[in-house]
Amino acid sequence: MKKTIVALAALSATAGVFAQSSVSIYGTLDASVAYVKNPADNTGKSATYLNDSAISTSRWGMRGSEDLGGGLKANFNLESDVNMGTGANNPAGMFRRSAYVSLASEQYGELRLGRATSVAVGHVVSGGIVLPSNAMHGTMLIGAGLVPDFFVANAITYISPSMSGLRASLQYAPGEQAGDSSAGSSAHAALKYQGSNFTLGGAYVNVEESTAGADDGRKWYTVDGTITLGQVKLGAAYYDVNHGAGAITASKVDNQGYILNASYQLDPKVTLFAGLIKSLQDSSAVSLQARYALSKRTTVYAVVNRADNGKEGVNFIPMYIDAAKGVADAKQTGVAFGVIHSF
Repeated sequence: MKKTIVALAALSATAGVFAQSSVSIYGTLDASVAYVKNPADNTGKSATYLNDSAISTSRWGMRGSEDLGGGLKANFNLESDVNMGTGANNPAGMFRRSAYVSLASEQYGELRLGRATSVAVGHVVSGGIVLPSNAMHGTMLIGAGLVPDFFVANAITYISPSMSGLRASLQYAPGEQAGDSSAGSSAHAALKYQGSNFTLGGAYVNVEESTAGADDGRKWYTVDGTITLGQVKLGAAYYDVNHGAGAITASKVDNQGYILNASYQLDPKVTLFAGLIKSLQDSSAVSLQARYALSKRTTVYAVVNRADNGKEGVNFIPMYIDAAKGVADAKQTGVAFGVIHSF
């Protein structure tokens, strides 16, 4: 009898330990039918696509957490792309979006070790944009020549706790080159203040040259804010990008610009959105969107994008799609009807 009681007690204790750990699978899937005029040139031709990620990037991942006691947790995150047209993940790697472990405390913040989204890019997604959308932040980052900064390999990331509404994020990736500790390294930072109905913030990135004398690094920053007025949300951001002389090409130049956008909650299910990206290098992009929530996890949408690019090297894309390229001195239009499901 005593052995039975001891065994039951041990089993109960073991169950308690397991109850402190959790692992979940999550994801977002975005597929649409898209029409694009001048998808990759200025010939006036058009094409229809089964598009992936017009609004939200299609992805899936696994995350887990273990309660270590005393307010400390151990976390992990693995996240992969999935192409809704082909079913393939990204050639850059299965978990190229995220692959880290971390220790987190509500009091002291979180320290992550491993590949992760740039904290600066993560800030840009919603820093001055009231309705996150690849048609806005994706278009801006691609046009500004910042695709290499989307994700950071070998990253050491610190996310502070919220301090009276203020949160800071810091990230460093060593270049891992013997004899030159700065070569190929990068530093990313973001700061955001959350008020009662507004946000203010900014982000900064410094990527060192790949080797001594290459002068192929870059520096960029953003300042931004949003405000909510009843059913209306307004957002604005300014960005400034400087590439090293060794990185400058016909389609990658120093550039500055701003983003203006607004959303209106027509009713609990319907959201309308309009956004403008204006480069001071004579290019612009406009996005008009309507979203209808079928449930908390499923939304249908319609989006119309227009890219009007100049000749100064900043080329915005007409649709977030592999086949669509920003074309200099051209007007490009994209229209998509799609569905997003999250799990």
